[in-house]
Amino acid sequence: LAYIMAKAGIHELLFDQTANSIARFLLAMKNAERQGEALWKERGGWIVRGGSDECIRRWQQPSWPTPDKKPRYVGLARGRLFGRTRKLTSGITGDLVFSFKAIIGALVLAVGLDGMWLSIGPLLEETMLLSAEEVRMAYPVGSSNGRT
Repeated sequence: LAYIMAKAGIHELLFDQTANSIARFLLAMKNAERQGEALWKERGGWIVRGGSDECIRRWQQPSWPTPDKKPRYVGLARGRLFGRTRKLTSGITGDLVFSFKAIIGALVLAVGLDGMWLSIGPLLEETMLLSAEEVRMAYPVGSSNGRT
């Protein structure tokens, strides 16, 4: 959640934007994206066979917030930042994840579950395009590209 929130720029709207944990997370995120970009480039712009063309083919609804519908979460691998052997500590991600959950809860209260999903769903949509098996195959444990 912290990665998706930061990619969407939501961290820039938080009360404490100068928190050390946010700066540490953004640095780790940039490092993960550098590593992930090389692998994605090898595979045609996305992590599965067929590259970005396959990603675009899988989108069924026009809910993506950008007109080009290109995959953008290059720094994620198996639910962690690309190239990491463990999750980041909650001291780094805790503020971001808590804030994102609070935003989601506030949206549910304000506009209902359907309204919240219309607002937040497009941010999560890319993560739902891959099956668990595809994720395991794309990022094998112990490989240089999937050591997550």
